[in-house]
Amino acid sequence: MGQSSEGSARPLYERALAIREKALGPEHSDTAVSLNNLASLLQAQADLAGARPLYERALAIHEKVLGPEHPHTAISLGNLARAMSENCYSSDAEALFKRAIAIGENALGHRHPLTQRCCSHYARLLLNTGRPTDALSYAQSALSIHEATSGPTHHWTKDSARVMADALDAQGRTDEAAELRAQYGIDGS
Repeated sequence: MGQSSEGSARPLYERALAIREKALGPEHSDTAVSLNNLASLLQAQADLAGARPLYERALAIHEKVLGPEHPHTAISLGNLARAMSENCYSSDAEALFKRAIAIGENALGHRHPLTQRCCSHYARLLLNTGRPTDALSYAQSALSIHEATSGPTHHWTKDSARVMADALDAQGRTDEAAELRAQYGIDGS
């Protein structure tokens, strides 16, 4: 999404949120979806301070309305964890990622693409905090599932391949990393 389209999208996301809050109420699960959407846009615009409270509110709604073990709660946890990890709150983010992965595994199964999407994001956190071996394990699992379920050109597959290649680089396995990048048509991080 380009800068101009992101800028023009924000009023639309805000309007959708206002409509859902008015029509469905401030604690409806669809309102939480709109909160997550707006937060994701703000995160893409590097407004992590603006995104975080929206993610937190969406998480609170999902926990209250759907329960602490629901897949939508896991998605909200993963979204908040990603924002926190990008804002240097790695220990808090790690706990959220672990909880989201556990919920995903219990509710959807280990091989579900959403569970593995969270694993891929967790792998990036592990890599960014100096644990490339652990990151590689999570990234390999995510890549395998994403390729099998979505194909080699899907953006989730490419994201998983990118973090796996970066983990290989961090381990000094640069030839393998280069091969993986070439295989999936991705650049370095």
